[in-house]
Amino acid sequence: MKIRVDAFTGSMPRMASNLLPISAAQEAKNVKLWAGSLRSVNTPEQASIVALTANSQSFYMLGDPASEVPLSWSTDVDVAASPISDSEYRVYYTGDGLPKKTTLALATSASAPYPGSNWYYLGVPAPTATPSASTTTGSVPAGTWVYCYTVVTQFGTTLLEESATSPTVTITLSGTGGVALTGMTSPSTTGRNHVYKRIYRTTGTSFQLVAQIPFANTTYTDTLSATGILGDALQTATWTPPPDDLQGICALPSGVLVGFRKNEIWFSEPGYPHAWPVAYMQALDTQIVGIKAFGNNVGVATQAFPYFGSGVHPDGFTFQKMPFLEPCLSKRSLAADEFGMLYASSNGIVSVGSDTSGLISSNAITRDEFLAFAPSTFSSCVYERRYYGFYNDATYGVGAFVFSRNDPGQVTVLTSPATGAAVDKSTARMLFIGSTDNKLYRFDPPTTVPYTYTWKSKLFEIPAAANFSCVRIVGKSTSAADASAQAAVDAANAAITTANASAYASGVPNSEIDAIEINAMAINGSVLTPLIPSIEKTVGFSIWADGNLKLSGDFAQNVTYRLPAGFRATNWEFSVTGQREVLAVEIADSPQELAHG
Repeated sequence: MKIRVDAFTGSMPRMASNLLPISAAQEAKNVKLWAGSLRSVNTPEQASIVALTANSQSFYMLGDPASEVPLSWSTDVDVAASPISDSEYRVYYTGDGLPKKTTLALATSASAPYPGSNWYYLGVPAPTATPSASTTTGSVPAGTWVYCYTVVTQFGTTLLEESATSPTVTITLSGTGGVALTGMTSPSTTGRNHVYKRIYRTTGTSFQLVAQIPFANTTYTDTLSATGILGDALQTATWTPPPDDLQGICALPSGVLVGFRKNEIWFSEPGYPHAWPVAYMQALDTQIVGIKAFGNNVGVATQAFPYFGSGVHPDGFTFQKMPFLEPCLSKRSLAADEFGMLYASSNGIVSVGSDTSGLISSNAITRDEFLAFAPSTFSSCVYERRYYGFYNDATYGVGAFVFSRNDPGQVTVLTSPATGAAVDKSTARMLFIGSTDNKLYRFDPPTTVPYTYTWKSKLFEIPAAANFSCVRIVGKSTSAADASAQAAVDAANAAITTANASAYASGVPNSEIDAIEINAMAINGSVLTPLIPSIEKTVGFSIWADGNLKLSGDFAQNVTYRLPAGFRATNWEFSVTGQREVLAVEIADSPQELAHG
């Protein structure tokens, strides 16, 4: 009789341990199961030396991939890249007070952390002062004329953004003459880069541009004849700024930004990210928790039923109420992939998309088991087609819940602590904020030391009580690269040990007051450097018979080991821990059975 597991998958907490598929786990921690073998997730490496905002929850990598820098915030911030032609790395964001915008040059114009106070408000409020008009000499034809003005801001080096109009003023000329406009008071410049005012007058059916003047000017005299006024027609009459409490901003391929407030979905004017006409707003029947864009679609998570929206132009966008009640637990649990939006409800992971919608984790995990991962604290993203929900809870601890919609029977767990995670769109790497030191890290880089993983098998029930006699853990042979990597770790640890001994001998204890500058290290931290974990040459193996631990220790791979004798059992289970890749685990009655693969 023989048990062989050679295709390792994740856990399925909803199923009894004896009913699991042969490849499924009772526990799968810090393990990559992409190819069927047991492989460890690598420990993170610092991704940027740029300081982050204290107690960061959100970040965004801005700039060229070779020299990008992190923007960071201590609140839940959403960032949308410019949906129009751009060479200055313009971004728009919500969640940090009023909606804002910045560029790479602006954001980094002072010292880190970025963007700090180096931003402008998103949107251009219309001037509120009504101009005064009086007659003078000029070539304006006789008749009744209506005037208004707008203000213009500049974002970056070239992008001009125009407001809606001021209140209008009407004047009648009994003959040809001119119109002197005064009282064009300038609105507040706080948080905005105003550069111009634009004056318009009616030409019978619409307002047309008369002149563009410096922003500081408050007067202008119109002397233009009917043929002399050749300016553009006014387009911005309805172009209001976004609501002050806009959240969840994201970009659509059609040049539109979208966001939400309360139960309302808001859209920008296509091609004009600063303008958010009220006419485009759509109200849903419940409060919105968060939104995500994917393709030309928008998923909406609410306090009740989710919605699926699609369209190109805001005036043709439609929202469909999905037929399943799955309230969203947390805005930060939202993520998106090519199929749609994903979020955490009390019942598990929910998908909202054009093809796949509904609760997609029910085959793997029940409501009660899912809630044990504290999903209301998730900070989530999708990486390599897997949903990562990093949790941080006083009761349940810290880590990450990992789930794949492509293999919905699998759940794995990570021990990486993070306060915020996202995929850098320039490099396709997952980055996260370390919850212990507020630094930015790269997840699972290829060159670092592996975590120690744990994988526990299903409960194997055999027809009659038996005593398995031997076990073999199948793996790859130790390569020259493995030996070189271990030698490098050993050399580094030797250097660290020497440096630590020198530091300790210098008489600076771990907590001496004034020995370390403020904020240079964690409270109760140590000046001593921790050793790098060794790359284990063996794997840990434990086996249980009828619930009793019979053997536990470190085992070399591709070697046959004897199991304890003197008992029989019908229920068997085992676990593997380590850093080395495992291809299979074989347990048999005799070494001869193992020899036949």
